[in-house]
Amino acid sequence: MDFVIEHEGNVLPIEIKSGKDYTRHNALSGVMANPDYHIPAAVVFHGGNVSVKDKITYYPIYMMMFLREPDLAQDLTYTPDFGALMG
Repeated sequence: MDFVIEHEGNVLPIEIKSGKDYTRHNALSGVMANPDYHIPAAVVFHGGNVSVKDKITYYPIYMMMFLREPDLAQDLTYTPDFGALMG
């Protein structure tokens, strides 16, 4: 697990994978499997296409540009803005 950000009031773990074995992520899987953390979703950026498996969404690395910076006057959390991908 490389980053943890806030998204819509929830914790969103993010992992960046460079190889073909992007579906293997022990730390991320362990966090997602722990019901005490109440994490509804996770994101993995990798070299392939968009896909979803269980609660993990896989995005191509170039889609990291859709992470938007917070307004520093208000907050220091980063939140993703994937709205352009949905509509």
